[in-house]
Amino acid sequence: MADRISSIPDALLCHILSFLPTKAAVATSFLSRRWKTLWRTVPVLDFNQETYSRSKFDNSVYTFILSRDFDQPLQRFCLRSSFGTDPAKVNVWLAAATQRKLEHLDLSLDCSIVLFSSVLQCKTLTVFKLSNVHFSLKSCSVDLRRLKILHLSSVTFFQDKDFADLLSGSFNLEDLEVTDLYFDNYADGTKFIRLPKLVSVHVFTREFLLEAANNVQFLRINWMDDRGLGLIPEFENLTHLKFSSYIQQPLVLDLIKHCPKLQNLVIYKQENIELFGEDPEGDSQPVPLCISLHLKECTFKNYGGSKGEFGFLKYVMQNARNLRTMTVVSNNRVDEGRKLAMLRNLSLCRRCSPICKLSFE
Repeated sequence: MADRISSIPDALLCHILSFLPTKAAVATSFLSRRWKTLWRTVPVLDFNQETYSRSKFDNSVYTFILSRDFDQPLQRFCLRSSFGTDPAKVNVWLAAATQRKLEHLDLSLDCSIVLFSSVLQCKTLTVFKLSNVHFSLKSCSVDLRRLKILHLSSVTFFQDKDFADLLSGSFNLEDLEVTDLYFDNYADGTKFIRLPKLVSVHVFTREFLLEAANNVQFLRINWMDDRGLGLIPEFENLTHLKFSSYIQQPLVLDLIKHCPKLQNLVIYKQENIELFGEDPEGDSQPVPLCISLHLKECTFKNYGGSKGEFGFLKYVMQNARNLRTMTVVSNNRVDEGRKLAMLRNLSLCRRCSPICKLSFE
């Protein structure tokens, strides 16, 4: 039988190896003479501290970075540390990685770090994912002009201005995801600039001003507390909204009134949280423009059939002229008899749109 692997081009083998952790990719160097140096041209370095002993991890990262072919660009550098790597060493590794035209950086460090300019001024970086880090810019300026995707999870900034500066230096950002963001301090006069190319934002944190995202097309928001309720900006370009909340406030109508072009609305109702007033039809205000003219898809998840929930869905179906689909996913604790009653009540609601279909799950 012919050796099929030997006929595979080096470029394809390197692509296959890029899906492996670096430790596993390096281990292939023992297979044969051909494989001995192949890993050095793999465009990905992926280190997970949990797969090394504490004493060997630092030396392995140093060795593998320095042994790699310097002339080959580095597409992605991933570093996950679960027991606090020395921040000075991390910055040395990042400096070496960014010198190789780094495009994608993924850090989960479990430590406090001041990132050096090698990262914050990396002209080739397009994706930056940062998690489990206590983070400070100090006086370093940010110039991430090619950055398109920024994901932050469980990140604590020394002060809110650090986060504002990170965003303002990422002025071509298109995709922003922020989960569990914290600030140690709040600087006087901190301002969050509008990011003109931002398309998609996912917010799951208390510490975020929606004003910085008011030109997005896609917004997913998990409202955590009552801060910012009076500061909802006008989302002039928003077409897709996914919403849930952890506070007892009739927020939904207040929010979508600021989304004149909304076409797709998904609401996930948390247990024991009421998002609606009991009678939306009793509101003397005009029907929001997005409901009357633009809304095409509406999905309600974890529906329990309360008066407020039913009133909102009825309000939408009676006023949405171009609604195509109303999808309702019931609470899994509701018994079959109650589900049938909820479906019957919804089915009897008048629908303004002649093509609207009600889907009940």
